[in-house]
Amino acid sequence: MDPHLTIFIASPTTTTLPVQMFNYIQDSIDPLICAISALLILATVILMFILDRVYGPEKLFVGEGQA
Repeated sequence: MDPHLTIFIASPTTTTLPVQMFNYIQDSIDPLICAISALLILATVILMFILDRVYGPEKLFVGEGQA
């Protein structure tokens, strides 16, 4: 992924979540980052499960008219 993609999405003064997490890891040793990462992974898995149930894998990965 292009690291400059964030420039088009946010202003130069905005700090994105990955950058904030990286800065937090450099400053302190705390299990908070592990908890946040686990929650983000869990949210992604739940979202993918819901999308699978609502649309099905054929429409998600192939496209509606190409199945």
